[in-house]
Amino acid sequence: MARSRLRRGSTIGRRTFLAGGLVLGSGLAALDALGLDRPPAASLAAAAGPPKRGGQLVAAQEVDPVSLDPHTNSNFSALQGYEHINESLTGYDEKTSIVPALAERWEIADGGKTYTFHLRPNVKFHNGQPMTAEDVKYSVERVLNPKTASPWRDWLASIRRSELSPR
Repeated sequence: MARSRLRRGSTIGRRTFLAGGLVLGSGLAALDALGLDRPPAASLAAAAGPPKRGGQLVAAQEVDPVSLDPHTNSNFSALQGYEHINESLTGYDEKTSIVPALAERWEIADGGKTYTFHLRPNVKFHNGQPMTAEDVKYSVERVLNPKTASPWRDWLASIRRSELSPR
């Protein structure tokens, strides 16, 4: 097979492009498998030092989120951001079973019409304020409020009322 040099203004064929991509991908996979593309984990941990509070997190994604308000947006770029800065009452495990998140447990009564969530203690917002049942109630009511125009409203439409349990 003859090799030709690409000259300025020349094109590359699809087969050549795919073959080059395959070779490059295979080489990178081999480096990764052998661990040659990164220092040993122990040296990374030692270089990082003990964890410290505060600082700045820099994250990259392909598109900037439209908004960081989880009640008013549902576009994919925003959802990617939400998962890093917001948490729900419940979540999913690797088998898609519902698991505790901000709620440490819950009870279902009245034939599935009444849910009582018990919040995890000592949860704080980014500013140090404690998360309370009033905050959860506000969030639910904000999503249900037609003025918010939340794309998630239909998900919560079966909620007829939210109330705080006496302590």
